[in-house]
Amino acid sequence: MRRRIKNIIFDQRIKYLFWGVLTTLVYFVVRIISMSFFSNPEIPVVISETVSIIFAFLVNKFFVFNTEKQSKELTSQIVDFFIGRGIAFGIDFVLTYLLIQKFADFFIKLIGLNRIDYHAQIFQIPLIHNHLGSPELINSFLVIIFIQIVIIIFNYFISKYWAFK
Repeated sequence: MRRRIKNIIFDQRIKYLFWGVLTTLVYFVVRIISMSFFSNPEIPVVISETVSIIFAFLVNKFFVFNTEKQSKELTSQIVDFFIGRGIAFGIDFVLTYLLIQKFADFFIKLIGLNRIDYHAQIFQIPLIHNHLGSPELINSFLVIIFIQIVIIIFNYFISKYWAFK
């Protein structure tokens, strides 16, 4: 039983998920902070992607895919990892543009975010009001979560089968 628990804890997918969640938290924190400084939604994407890509490489290299069987040298791993993350960045950037800027009104109406009472007491709390106090802000929040789920799955396959093979 103890060996089985140890195998589960040290399973590569579990380690990737753990570090992926931390990378996502880094991404969210950096993105939310950057959103406070820039009105253009693409600038926080660039900043948060850059910081999280560097963080992700380090944790994937040393904590997730840290095996003796890696056939690539460090330089090749860095290049492949950054190319894969560059593709993920492109996905993030395009989806952000489409779902937050170009077609936000469509998704706000589709999901019903325009029918929420934003004058309710919960939305008067400054932290909630500043980040979720309008249909546009909630749409942005939901889109960011959706994009991160897509990116985590995409990045796992890129890392496992290409960058750190």
